[in-house]
Amino acid sequence: MNNMSKFLNTLIFVFSWKRKKARNFYKNGLKKVILKDFVGAIAEFSMSIEVYPKIERAYFSRGMAKYSLKDYTGAIEDLTMAIENIPHDEDV
Repeated sequence: MNNMSKFLNTLIFVFSWKRKKARNFYKNGLKKVILKDFVGAIAEFSMSIEVYPKIERAYFSRGMAKYSLKDYTGAIEDLTMAIENIPHDEDV
């Protein structure tokens, strides 16, 4: 395997790992929403976004959690980001 192939395989591995990690944070956030722990949910959704910023579902869910806490400005910001990222969501 040449250096370019090794490099590409490494990139594929890193992006796969990031999507998986983001998915785990997202699922944890959903569990916290069910428990009505909106502050904890926001933290989990934020970690998901930090790991993989192009996940519109995390922005949407974080926006709805902020809405539940009456943080309407934060909710609008996140829901706007969700709309902007829709074409980029890769079924995390």
